[in-house]
Amino acid sequence: MGRLLELLKGVQLPPDIESEVRVLDLRFDQMEARLKAIDIDETETLSLNGVKAQQEPRYTTQRMTHPNEPTKDEAKVLKLMQPPGRHVNAQVVAANLNANLTTAQHWLSELHRKRYVSEHIRRGGFRRPPGPPTYSITDEGIKYLVEHGLTD
Repeated sequence: MGRLLELLKGVQLPPDIESEVRVLDLRFDQMEARLKAIDIDETETLSLNGVKAQQEPRYTTQRMTHPNEPTKDEAKVLKLMQPPGRHVNAQVVAANLNANLTTAQHWLSELHRKRYVSEHIRRGGFRRPPGPPTYSITDEGIKYLVEHGLTD
């Protein structure tokens, strides 16, 4: 017998209400157990909060087992840079992958940070203004494409 039934032990209830009280009584024990589990989980999260924040990036678009691996979109950029030696800029990436220029530049910057592409900056010269940076795939980028079966 649960808590609700004990409280209403001496009270005469109509059969339909008594049936509902029995159902609620069963659910009461289940909900109480769930609340205890949530409370324990919340307490553990609060106590580990400082450690957890240092281990995981604060803003992520996807969870990866290897954080330096390219995302799916970045892998598409690498695939676009084939064959090795080909130089592309953010405008080419944006046009080929139907993305805006800012997103394309972000993908290229991330790939450069992860060492999958090299950045080439064209310096200005006599009557020649400096151009936007171009990027080419590195050996690490080629290795990733080969290992994941993404080569042409």
